[in-house]
Amino acid sequence: MERFVDVADGVRLWSERLAGPAGADPLLLIMGANASGLAWPETLLARSPRTIP
Repeated sequence: MERFVDVADGVRLWSERLAGPAGADPLLLIMGANASGLAWPETLLARSPRTIP
């Protein structure tokens, strides 16, 4: 599920939650400035059943 989160005036963050079991611990990934969350390698995203890149 993709969505944008408004965190301050003029500041909008993009987030995506990858599917997984509801009871699993989530893995939160935070990308640096000027970098896209699409750059996370699939092998890293597959480590947790509930990943939020």
